[in-house]
Amino acid sequence: MPFAMKHFTPLSIARTVAVAAIIAPLIFTACDLLGPERGVTVSAPELPDTLREAFGATSFMLVVDGEEIARLEKGETRTVRIPAGGPVAVQAYPVVGERIDVIRPAGAIVAGRNDAEVPLEWADGVLAEIAARLQAGGVPLAAVNVWRLAREIRERAGTRQWSIDVDAVVEALANEVMNVRLLEPRGGAGVEVPVGGDEWVAADALRPEAVPAIDGSLVLANLAPGVHVYGRRNGDRRVRISVGDSGQVGWIFE
Repeated sequence: MPFAMKHFTPLSIARTVAVAAIIAPLIFTACDLLGPERGVTVSAPELPDTLREAFGATSFMLVVDGEEIARLEKGETRTVRIPAGGPVAVQAYPVVGERIDVIRPAGAIVAGRNDAEVPLEWADGVLAEIAARLQAGGVPLAAVNVWRLAREIRERAGTRQWSIDVDAVVEALANEVMNVRLLEPRGGAGVEVPVGGDEWVAADALRPEAVPAIDGSLVLANLAPGVHVYGRRNGDRRVRISVGDSGQVGWIFE
């Protein structure tokens, strides 16, 4: 069943997120009701203990329209300024040694002109990623039924949301040919990586369970195409696993 959308010129969407200058967060006043920005209070999600132990992340980078707008500590609440008008995607990237490409982000869609408080949630990380890519390609979120999209992602993908083909979903939404079957997790490849002993943790807060290495190998089933990062639970090693569309697998230790 297609999502209801307004007419716009179909676009080919490419990921264009680039972290730029820090914008100091400001507490909003009545002027926000008339200005081009709005104040919104956001709260950072809690990091599962396993991810904190494996990756050492304790803070988040908030990104809107490809720019960093604030840094938050885990569990922190702060009022920030974002563009006014229609819905806006806010992404919260855990910071790991100043890198934001390790742990998958949390997120939220801010809808009103001023929202009292918006929790940044792991379960809306994929939703915010899809929305951010649409915005980067010039597609207004007002043209997409984001609330139904959020519900369908949660119901169809559960804890395997990052196994959705995000590129295909963005392209389908941009070209007004969206089908909810695209929100189902993709199957993938079985992987066995020689890592030594101990426990390993996926860089995904939706799946925080530690995985024991068996006979010195990290054995993983059904990894969807894409990049998957795992960290040793004591925090001294990471492995980045790449799975191709045809099932080819490679990995590199970091």
